[in-house]
Amino acid sequence: MATTTTALSLVNWLLRQHRLDEVSSFGSVVVSSLLDLINEAKRDVLESYAWKFDERSDVILRTLPSATTTTGTVINGSTTFSIPSFTGNWIGKSSPERVDGVVAYVAVTDDATYGSTAFRVVSASVSGTTLSGTLETAWPGTTATGGTGSLTFYGLEYALPATVRGIISVRDQERTLQLYQAMGQQEFERIIPRPMDHIGGDPAVAVVSGIRAFTHLTGDATNTGAFSSTADFSLAVYPIPGDFRILNVTYLYRHPELEATTDALSGVPMTVVDKIRWNAYYRSLISGFGNEPEVGMRGLQRLREETARIYSAAAADPFRRRPVRSLDDKGNQKFFGGRILSPFGTA
Repeated sequence: MATTTTALSLVNWLLRQHRLDEVSSFGSVVVSSLLDLINEAKRDVLESYAWKFDERSDVILRTLPSATTTTGTVINGSTTFSIPSFTGNWIGKSSPERVDGVVAYVAVTDDATYGSTAFRVVSASVSGTTLSGTLETAWPGTTATGGTGSLTFYGLEYALPATVRGIISVRDQERTLQLYQAMGQQEFERIIPRPMDHIGGDPAVAVVSGIRAFTHLTGDATNTGAFSSTADFSLAVYPIPGDFRILNVTYLYRHPELEATTDALSGVPMTVVDKIRWNAYYRSLISGFGNEPEVGMRGLQRLREETARIYSAAAADPFRRRPVRSLDDKGNQKFFGGRILSPFGTA
């Protein structure tokens, strides 16, 4: 059963270890200092390992469908563009108006010089069925007005929640995508050098990288999507899908900082919560509570070794694991004659 441990209970446990009175609210300097130590301990214990209990699959991303028109407008030396008859519901098509945490781009594909160059969209909005936006850089190519420009509008990167600290897998409804972790913008561009060359079709690769400036609603720079204001990572899929795709993201959960009395560690087993408590206690000795820094350092080192042993013991037994082929195409009947595999038994 999942456990919930509140910040107040953690602080009061730490106060008792120092023979101090318990509290019912936060606000004093002592309590704030102890709460800082608890958060440091939480990060040390939880984020140093890929705990199985921190695996989540509740992030669902919806991709932005690309839009192509032969009647767009773009002007030389200007940052503005427009696409008539825009039918997507990415922005300005619901109440309230919003963006979906995406980095959008526009390419003027019929320009003789810059037809294969994509320009990042800083902001955009929809009036009626016309999408109007602002480019990051003024358009250097030929002016296309009066409905003569061939414009392609697409989304490439999507913000992930701040609670995502690592990606395990990304699954399209059709298939599991191959996952690459980009270590920087340069590597990201090396993995996907020319994304607009392949727009439409099934995505095959997901790339995780740092964040860029996300496209926002015109006139509202704070409206950049549900996750993008606090995102640490972004996710790009390639080839760029031409329609809406639902992506299920399996990831390692980052527990939010504990600040209020009712903030809680949810789903963390008590054996691990206990290590967080003692980690915070030894840190308090090092930082001045009790004036025993050497005891605190020795205790913290010993505790980290114990935590590593708990993590190793929680891993699946490699001698009891066995590969199982996909159950797709007529389900388990194809491979197992209608029988369902028990966790470790024989089919």
